Amino acid sequence: MQKRGVIFPSTKAQITIFMILGIIILFVFLFLITLNARVATNSLEESREEIFSKAFRKEALRIFVEDCLRDELRSALRLIGKQGGRIWDDQEGGTEQFASGVGGIFDAHSGDRVAYGLTRKEYLTEEPQRGNPYPCNEPVGEAPVFCKYFYPMPEVRFGVPQPWESNIEKDLENYLKINAQSCIEGYLREKVPGAKLSPEEYTLDVDLRDDGIAVQAFYPLRFGLEGKDYFTLSTFDFLYPSSLRRFLRAVYFQPLYWDWQYVDFAYEDDAERNGMLKDASFTASGITRTTFKTDYDRLGIILEQERVQPTGDTLFTATAPFPHIVDTPGEYVFKFARQNRPPALDYVGRNSCAVGEEQYDYLVVKGANEGLGEIDIKLNAKDPDEEEDGVYVGDEEDLKYLFSGDDISEFQSYLVKEDGSAAGSPTIEGTEARGLVMKKPVGGEDPILRLDNRIYTITAKVQDKWVEKQEDSQEVRILVDNALDPSLAGLSIEYPWGAPLLDASGKIIISEEDPFVIKVKLPEETAAISSVKKITFTGTGTNSFTTEFSDAGESCVDFPNGGNECDLVSSYTDIPFEIPTSSSDFNKIKASTSGTFTADFSVNYCDAAAENIATGSQVIGAVINVCIPYINYNNPYPYIPEKNFHQNMFTGDATTGYTLVMDGALPKLNLEVTSPYQATHFSEFACCNNDGTIKTTSPQNCQGPPNCLDLPNGFTSDQEGYLLVEHIGICTAGNFCDNTVPTLFEDLMICGDPDKNIACLRKSGGTGIDLQCEGQNAWDYHDNIFCGGIETMGCSKECDVSSSNRVYINIPLKDNDGNFISIADYVKSNNGNLPSGFGARCQANCPSNAWYKDTDSENRNDGIFSEACP
Repeated sequence: MQKRGVIFPSTKAQITIFMILGIIILFVFLFLITLNARVATNSLEESREEIFSKAFRKEALRIFVEDCLRDELRSALRLIGKQGGRIWDDQEGGTEQFASGVGGIFDAHSGDRVAYGLTRKEYLTEEPQRGNPYPCNEPVGEAPVFCKYFYPMPEVRFGVPQPWESNIEKDLENYLKINAQSCIEGYLREKVPGAKLSPEEYTLDVDLRDDGIAVQAFYPLRFGLEGKDYFTLSTFDFLYPSSLRRFLRAVYFQPLYWDWQYVDFAYEDDAERNGMLKDASFTASGITRTTFKTDYDRLGIILEQERVQPTGDTLFTATAPFPHIVDTPGEYVFKFARQNRPPALDYVGRNSCAVGEEQYDYLVVKGANEGLGEIDIKLNAKDPDEEEDGVYVGDEEDLKYLFSGDDISEFQSYLVKEDGSAAGSPTIEGTEARGLVMKKPVGGEDPILRLDNRIYTITAKVQDKWVEKQEDSQEVRILVDNALDPSLAGLSIEYPWGAPLLDASGKIIISEEDPFVIKVKLPEETAAISSVKKITFTGTGTNSFTTEFSDAGESCVDFPNGGNECDLVSSYTDIPFEIPTSSSDFNKIKASTSGTFTADFSVNYCDAAAENIATGSQVIGAVINVCIPYINYNNPYPYIPEKNFHQNMFTGDATTGYTLVMDGALPKLNLEVTSPYQATHFSEFACCNNDGTIKTTSPQNCQGPPNCLDLPNGFTSDQEGYLLVEHIGICTAGNFCDNTVPTLFEDLMICGDPDKNIACLRKSGGTGIDLQCEGQNAWDYHDNIFCGGIETMGCSKECDVSSSNRVYINIPLKDNDGNFISIADYVKSNNGNLPSGFGARCQANCPSNAWYKDTDSENRNDGIFSEACP
């Protein structure tokens, strides 16, 4: 079979077919080229997205920025440590302009500019009337102002504290913010070369915490790349381990706050002085606070301070060892400054008046008692910068006190130094002195009486010791008046011996057996408005009464009689006194265990709206005892009826013994002690116990002084003046000895001593007590002397006894049982008498029918003549 081939109709048709195939191949080629371009473009986009993603992957950025900021934070911490927590405006991130003496000090040692943590406060300088508000905190413009400051006043603050913690955080934020931006932008330029960065406003926050420094950042960023804009938002945070906050709190934040709050806070690390930072607590201005001792010790803090001349500012340097604050080797140093603040002068005033036309600070009343009649001003000040009043540093006192003013010449002679000596000559600043003292000298003229009745103006000032002195001053206005003491226009109680005794609680002791007087003195011839209306006693139960008084002069009411006698010494001379009736006011007092005396009065040197010196009522509390333990320190013996022993003066005490003070041949009398109520109530010889009860111990417990004035029963008057006797009785009252009986002193025959005992006869030509027998046993041997003599009751020297001489008696002395007894015992047993014909003589030989003492040395002083002569 014959094959058939493809037959094209013509050459033209073949050309057409080739053209179609060519076009198809071209389109396929163009498609492949386009497809390849698109694939390449997409691949590039994916690569760029991957680079962009890697660049902003948070972990990578955080690690990079944290590492960057950690280094910068270390630098920042070192920087603020040198500069008191501040970064200055000429430093990276700083905003505060440094001005020496305004914002801080220049440390000449290191060249650092150190910020003030505490500055002094600028007060009102103009003086509308009395414009000195320091150290009080009156706002400027509220004039007139005057600060009546008295230490301690915890509400008063000293200086202007800076926002310490917030300043540090703010400056760290600014510093790190600049470096954070630099770190992030550098990182992005490295990761995305060719990118145009357009950072937007971002925030960075630094927070000081106990466990470290927390940094948080919020960073928005827009940048362009190959004609396209991209935006991303990155946040990161990290915690830098550091005890900075604990460090600053222990040595800077809290102590500086206390230093601002309390004028007497000692801002120092000094165990020898106060150690207020290293102790667990401190007390300042009467307030106790707990310190941060644990952190202080744990961090190994050391605080040093230096006073900077000439300003007196204080430069503090606190250090802590590695690695508590910064994790790079080396101790951490934090310096800060405190501006020198003036000392605070206590207000000088007494009964001051701040209203009306006649305003004054210090009241003086001529002739008044209890202080108002004199000037006694002592300047006192506290310096908030650790200068101490009265403490010397080298040769210079920390605080300097001065007096000056218009009227200072009137008081120049009475300005005194710290030790009370006279002040020196005045200088341009004034007279350096601590006080102004005008008191009446003993036996001299009262200098206050020479002053006119008017207001005197002087200036009191205190300065610290530095060249650029800080000071506080007061214009002191002293009113001198001629009235009586307004405090005595109140209430006083007096006894025959003077001022009353007080119990442990400060109440006046009233006894049931001692008279007393209530006394009132009212001001006279003065501008003061004064009146006393009544005195009221309010006792236990219904035991109360009221006594009316006049409006002027001195008024008294005395008890127990209830009269108006002021002189108790002349009013009461008998013991016990007579109580008028059971319904008397004194009985109402006596029936109480305690009570109060109230005087209603008013004394006012100001106008009606001012605070009065005294007004309304003045109250004296009282306790009522059986007796009062009063002591007459010149005489320990109580009153004995019909004897004036209580007037005799003695020296010595209960330990050394009492010795009578003689006035020639007579006992010296205290002429001021005339009333029996002025005698001692409380001693080993008297009747009142120190708790106000009467002694009840047995046997006798009340006695007079040893004396030769009386003799026991049976002795005759011609035997007086030789032997010591004592008055012994039973206590039935607290203020005298009752039923006293004269007995031989200590039941012995003892010769008196005219220099020590009352009414003892001295040997002078005739009979009397021999000097060698004074104070010795009568009828006995004393240092080879025998004291005998019938006329002198055995108190005259019989003879000198030696080895060849001996005393002999001619009649043996025996008791009723026939036993030999001593001469003294025989005399005591026979009412001071010896047998008729009794004699004694001293000779070498032993006369017949005589008796002598046993020569045994152990029995030498028994006084018994028991050996008969052969």
